[in-house]
Amino acid sequence: MPTYRAKLGRGYKKKPKCFHRRLMSRASRHASVALRERHGHGVKRALAGGIRPSGRGWFASGRVVLMFKLEDSWMQLPIRLVIGFGFMAHGWAKLSRGPAGFANLLHQIGVPAPLLTAWVTTFLEILGGAAILIGVLVTYVSVPLVVMMAVAMFTIHVRYGFSAINTIGLTAAGPQFGPPGYEVNLLYIAGLLALIVGGPGVLSIDAWRNRLLQGEK
Repeated sequence: MPTYRAKLGRGYKKKPKCFHRRLMSRASRHASVALRERHGHGVKRALAGGIRPSGRGWFASGRVVLMFKLEDSWMQLPIRLVIGFGFMAHGWAKLSRGPAGFANLLHQIGVPAPLLTAWVTTFLEILGGAAILIGVLVTYVSVPLVVMMAVAMFTIHVRYGFSAINTIGLTAAGPQFGPPGYEVNLLYIAGLLALIVGGPGVLSIDAWRNRLLQGEK
C-alpha cells in the first residue's frame, strides 16, 4: 500500500528541522509570556534555572515538572495561623498552670529529666508557635515540633485510639469524655510537614526576607 509520501511523489517536501525548531521556539515564547503574566516572578526564576515550557507542560531533564509557586501562595496562611495559635495556646496553658504539673505527667510515663523536659516543651510550644504564626524560620522550627508531636502521640495518645473525642458516658450534667486519641497529633504533624515542604507562603517574614535577598520589590 503506497504511503502518503509516495502518493505525493516529487511534490512531497519534508520540512527542515530548523522550521520545527523555530515553531517550538515561538510556542515556548508565547507560553513563557502567558505564564509570566499569570504567575509573576516565580516563572522567571524557573526559566533562569533551565526549565522551559512546551505545548504540553513544563519539562526539565526530560521529566514533566509541575510548577507551583508555593513561596507566593496563600494556601499555607490558614495552616500557619491555626498551628501557630494552637501551639501558643497549649504552651501558655502549661506555663500558667506551672510546668511542674506537666513534669509529673512526664515522670509517670518515664521521660528522663521530666522537669527540664517540661520547661523546654513549654517554651518550644510558645516560641515555636509564635514563629509559625508570623512565618519566621518556619522550616527549622517545624522539625522539633514534629518530633515533639510524634513523641506525644506514641507515648501517650496512641493507646486511646484515633478519635480526639472519646465519649465514655452521659450524665445529667452532660457527656463525659475520656482521654483524647492521636487524631489531633496527626493533624498537627500533617500541617507542619506541609509547611516544611511548601514553605511559609505569603504574609510571612521568611517570604519577605527571600524577596529582599533576590532583589525583588
